[in-house]
Amino acid sequence: MQNDHGAPGTWAGTLAAFSRDGVFADDFLAIYGARNWEPNAADQHAAHLFHVQLISRIATQPLNYSEGMEDRALTSIVELFKYARDINGANPDAATFEILAWYILNVHVRPFTAKWHPKSASGALHALDTSDEFRTELAGVQAALIALDGTLQLLRASAGYEIANIPLSRPNLQSIDEEMSELVHWRPMGNIKGEEGLKTLAENEQIAVGKRRSSYGIDRDLPWATGLALSGGGIRSAAFALGAIASIAKRNLLCQFDYLSTVSGGGYAGTFLTQLVGGISQDSSSRSGGAVADQSGEERLQAKIKTSQSGMLDHDTSQAVSLCRDDQPFRREEGESELLRQFRQSASFLSGSPWERMGVAMAQAYGIFMNLAVLMLFAALFAFGDFSSRRLSNPVVDHWAGVLPSVLLAVVFLAMPMIWARPSFAQRRQFWMALLAVVFLLPLVWLAIGLFHTAWHPLTAWSRAAYDALIKEIPNEGALSALLAALASVSALAGALLTKIIRARPVLLTILILVFFATLETALFNVYGMLGFPRAGVLFAGVVILLLYLWLMLDVNAISLHGYYRQKLATAFLVDKAAKPAEPMRLSDVNPELAHFPIINCAVNLPGSKNASMRGRLSDVFAFTPVATGSPVLGYEKTKNWEGRNPSLDLATAMALSGAAVSPQMGLRTTRYASFWLTVLNLRLGAWLRRTGTSKRGPGISHLFRELTATADEAGHFVNISDGGHIENLGVYELLRRRCRYIVAIDGENDPQMTFHALTNLQRLAYIDHGIVLELNLDDLRLSQAGLSRSHFHFCRILYPKGLQDADQEIGYLVYLKLSLTGNEGEFLRRYKIDEPAFPHHSTADQFFSETQFEAYRALGEHVGEKMFLPAIAGRLGQDVRIEDWFFKLGLSLLSPRPSAKRDAPAAAP
Repeated sequence: MQNDHGAPGTWAGTLAAFSRDGVFADDFLAIYGARNWEPNAADQHAAHLFHVQLISRIATQPLNYSEGMEDRALTSIVELFKYARDINGANPDAATFEILAWYILNVHVRPFTAKWHPKSASGALHALDTSDEFRTELAGVQAALIALDGTLQLLRASAGYEIANIPLSRPNLQSIDEEMSELVHWRPMGNIKGEEGLKTLAENEQIAVGKRRSSYGIDRDLPWATGLALSGGGIRSAAFALGAIASIAKRNLLCQFDYLSTVSGGGYAGTFLTQLVGGISQDSSSRSGGAVADQSGEERLQAKIKTSQSGMLDHDTSQAVSLCRDDQPFRREEGESELLRQFRQSASFLSGSPWERMGVAMAQAYGIFMNLAVLMLFAALFAFGDFSSRRLSNPVVDHWAGVLPSVLLAVVFLAMPMIWARPSFAQRRQFWMALLAVVFLLPLVWLAIGLFHTAWHPLTAWSRAAYDALIKEIPNEGALSALLAALASVSALAGALLTKIIRARPVLLTILILVFFATLETALFNVYGMLGFPRAGVLFAGVVILLLYLWLMLDVNAISLHGYYRQKLATAFLVDKAAKPAEPMRLSDVNPELAHFPIINCAVNLPGSKNASMRGRLSDVFAFTPVATGSPVLGYEKTKNWEGRNPSLDLATAMALSGAAVSPQMGLRTTRYASFWLTVLNLRLGAWLRRTGTSKRGPGISHLFRELTATADEAGHFVNISDGGHIENLGVYELLRRRCRYIVAIDGENDPQMTFHALTNLQRLAYIDHGIVLELNLDDLRLSQAGLSRSHFHFCRILYPKGLQDADQEIGYLVYLKLSLTGNEGEFLRRYKIDEPAFPHHSTADQFFSETQFEAYRALGEHVGEKMFLPAIAGRLGQDVRIEDWFFKLGLSLLSPRPSAKRDAPAAAP
């Protein structure tokens, strides 16, 4: 029967090509296959009419992922049924056309329209990535309709028409393919120019990346680089990033990234991987590299993917640790690996036992006490000078003698134009004006303090009565001093609160700071008055001795919360392959053969810098890597040198500094008003690192005052380091500086209004510092009236300048995955959104995640990651994906062609 159906001149023979493609099934051929292929004029006329409808509609034209409307595409497909009915009605003798057209429409098209019409009516297709499944199924329907059009052309061919291929829209596919074939040349460490030592550091970075490439079977001599960036955002960002990374690892893509650049909370996940994979000894890792040394890079990659480093680290492959899919920590059997489960269980890493909470409270109280003690000692110095001057002067003169001479001196001095006109004065004008300010203003300050002392006198009677009821022997001045000291403490707390809740902060906080010091000085002034002049002198001597002792001995790093924060992070996220807490390793000891090349991003606070580039920025991007550490303003040197000067500097310290979100100096957001109160209350997670010198003495009181006044700079032996999010919260800056060709950025920042602060801030810094342009269009990520985005991601070009006056460009590509909801998430996430309306943007201050909360963010991260591999945008890539193929597929689906540089170039002058 099969041979009869395939005979020439029969339907089966004529439709053989379409039958092999599965368009016409066996049940159709069983009925019609043996018929002779004899279309009539009515068939040919009907075929022509329907052919015109097919080639002019979405029925046969590709729907680019970022173009078109799914609702309209569905309507266009549905309308084919009406046109088929109309054509059949006008051509009742077109039996062959009727059979072919309605078979395709009823068998291949109707199930599609029946499924998606009610979903479209409910608004489900309004979310861009909700339509991923629609687009995938649409492609199958289009294949059937293109086959139908082929049969219609066969009908027309019997009347002498020439069969022609359907012209496809999207002639730009070739131009995008050509564009993406161009290379972006890698610049290790940003291709730093200058000293030979810096060039050596760049070469060492390139060598380290090459070792990892060789270990995983990738051509170590590739001229371009790739980077994965994990944003800040505390445990929220870490959980979201871990889910997205799992989707990348599932395709064996994770090991193909050269750099892992992290900020703040993203560093929890990043350093977890770095410690786990980079902590494997080089002797163990080298066993794999040697086995495939004679193979090509492509052969080694395929061998590595197939064997998943079998036996590389352990004879039991289920215990092997690497970045490959089938090794730990991303190997899945029945549930997630024990390593990832350990990470999940550490989500509430700041919580502890009652004893631990008491210890932390004591450490915080001790820090506050020391900060206040230092301020009181300096206030005591000033108060003694105030007390002495007032006791030695006449009571009448007390208020005016120090004021009138300075006023007269200022008037006389300013009235002497011959002095102002002298060149010698003009050259030192700033000095003379400052001196004049001291002469003129200091007596006024002295007068104001005296008036402040007088203002407290009405409280004397009240305080004396209160204390007389308890201890009659206590002098009135002692009662007042105790009251004033208590008020000073209350004002410190009030100042910290005002930094958060009052918009008119500069004026109010300035007044509050002045009241704080005046109150403290008045309290100490009364103490001196209570003691009398001789004993006050003894107390003053004691103050001087104690202040000198603290000046020499106090380490302001030791009294901050940085050490506690570092220890909690290390215990929670730095583990060995047995899922046990591991001793934090030094960055310079990270094994480059297995781990990504890590870049841990921080901010170096320089609000007092005289460098013009720091104006308005107040900080610089400060990066730790296994090879070099530093920033563009400070310069770079070997990480081992930094580790030698700072014995506590290791992976845990770098992670804690990168996540030091609460600090007196906070990069772009540094304000002197908030810095004072944050320092007083010891809200200091950052730390001072020794930049130069070899002394064992740590940062002292002078550095505490730099935090109080927000005046840190790069001139001293120490620099102040805090959260990388204080300058750039996405972690992409260092990848752009290295000119990575492909970048994936996972953004888990707190952004409930979808204003994209991290990405747009990166866009600004990249252009100002390096002339790099990010072509962004974030409309699909913005919130609709329903509070949902249309998409979870954005794919954009990175334009790297090249040549004189940016005459040429190299084009890289960025995949930006955003913490977002589109409405097509699974039932667990939908239900969690009902229970927690703040999801997915819980405050970063919430670092006490429950298992359910952690899983919600992790599951959302994996959901978003999976969207980047749907056939609708990435095609059929399979399980093992080359990163270059993946980005090419994304580009073809998501990019629009750019104007030709040559076509748009201005004509040469004649």
